[in-house]
Amino acid sequence: MPLSDLSALGYDAQTAVREVPPGPTASALVRYAGGCIEGSEPAAFFGYIFVLERRVIRITEDALRKLESALPCGADATSGVRAHAVQFDHQHVEELVAFVSGLPADDRTAVALACFDTAALISKAVPADSVHERERRLARAHKSTIQATESRSKS
Repeated sequence: MPLSDLSALGYDAQTAVREVPPGPTASALVRYAGGCIEGSEPAAFFGYIFVLERRVIRITEDALRKLESALPCGADATSGVRAHAVQFDHQHVEELVAFVSGLPADDRTAVALACFDTAALISKAVPADSVHERERRLARAHKSTIQATESRSKS
């Protein structure tokens, strides 16, 4: 879905992913998730997931409408966030709470601590780069830029 959303905005999705790598907060979250899975208490990963999905289900319909109104007319580029905010993650959170409540106390403690750690990582979020730098990098991934470059190279 995210790749389709990038395409709907006029980007070559693979190029956009290459040009704008994850920022420091996203990278830290991925490292943390890997540490949970590979560490001595893999149940902690459920705390990481809970925090991420709980944040997404708090996105309101009003916020989604505002996001859509800021996009170019007719661009259907919110399918990923909408699907998670409205459909998937509500059920995931409910299932996760039910599952975790049946775990042994030590595992529930690991999940709770991972919730705290994950929320702390998110609260320390730092912008990956300036808006100008991000725009410059994304411009290289816009389909019109790629087409212009290709036609110049054919001449």
